Amino acid sequence: MFRTKAGCIKCHNGPLLSDQRFHNTGLHYFGRKFEDLGRYEITGKNKDMGAFRTPSLRHLMATKPWMHNGLFTQLEGIIRMYEHGGARPRRPATLPAEQYYPTTTQLLTPFDLTPAERQALLAFIKAYKQ
Repeated sequence: MFRTKAGCIKCHNGPLLSDQRFHNTGLHYFGRKFEDLGRYEITGKNKDMGAFRTPSLRHLMATKPWMHNGLFTQLEGIIRMYEHGGARPRRPATLPAEQYYPTTTQLLTPFDLTPAERQALLAFIKAYKQ
């Protein structure tokens, strides 16, 4: 599932299980209380708005809470979010048309896991300690 059905390997690959690139997972909270524009704060480039570096999955169980903002304390929640294709916030209707709005990466696409597949994926991710 990691390589195929769930497609985790699209971003979590290589020796560190991270492509070391920056992607937008939709957790930027643009224009809201917990707004975090990620790499944009460094580069000032619109394409970097809401983008964060893919974290390594090595020693994952020792690094919680997870995501750039510590939003998740359970891996099951992260898998569920990615099953839906990541967070997909909607552009506010009040935002002027000329104002850039960050969008979730196209690398994240919805997928369906059975409960047994979800448990197998969790076991695989939790076991990676090298």
